[in-house]
Amino acid sequence: MRYSATPLELSAAIFDFDGTLIDSGPGILKTVRATAAELGLPSPSEEMLRKFIGPPLIYSFTRTFGMSHAEAEKASRIYRRILAETDAYKDAYFYPGILDVVRGLRTAAVPVAIASAKRTPMIEKTLEYFGVSDLFDAVCGAPAGDEIADKPGNTRRAIEEVGATAEASLLIGDSDYDADAAHKVGVPFCAVLWGYGFATRSDAEAYDPDYIAATVPDFAALVLPPELRDQGFTEN
Repeated sequence: MRYSATPLELSAAIFDFDGTLIDSGPGILKTVRATAAELGLPSPSEEMLRKFIGPPLIYSFTRTFGMSHAEAEKASRIYRRILAETDAYKDAYFYPGILDVVRGLRTAAVPVAIASAKRTPMIEKTLEYFGVSDLFDAVCGAPAGDEIADKPGNTRRAIEEVGATAEASLLIGDSDYDADAAHKVGVPFCAVLWGYGFATRSDAEAYDPDYIAATVPDFAALVLPPELRDQGFTEN
């Protein structure tokens, strides 16, 4: 794992969405519980629910409930219907200070993109609801109607859409799923500890990240010059 005493020189910053930029946990957990109830499944524990934040739905339903692929596809469709009916995405909030870092990157002329397993329309809907769509140069998630999320492919596409190279970019994420995508694409990876994936530094180190940021200010120090990060962080 590398460490940087001075801010990185980046051609692009590629962010995971759930658990990295935004805490969408309350809405996701509520929707998973409602989905399980509709399917006649026992109410999932908090530990089981946390596994749904970040990875693709089919992967999470398969891993958490032991479903077949067909069963997970059905559960995913029910989940998305409930999510659309309840507007649970409005229960989310951006992690304090993270949008200040995004603004700082843009001030430093670093393109900023999102690469996520979440469906693109839902990401765009969330960004629009919170009034921050203009902060991101590209949003690369799963297409509407696509049940299979391709995080490595979305990461490559995000890098290409902002005109960067993998070697000079940085993927920022909170889970092993993000680390795996970074390794497959060949993009340096920064593991963050404020989301739902990596609970400790040791958890993150097991996936060989290039950098680890325990807090948003730690991450700011990694990617922003002092004159931009020392302005402090505001509630988003």
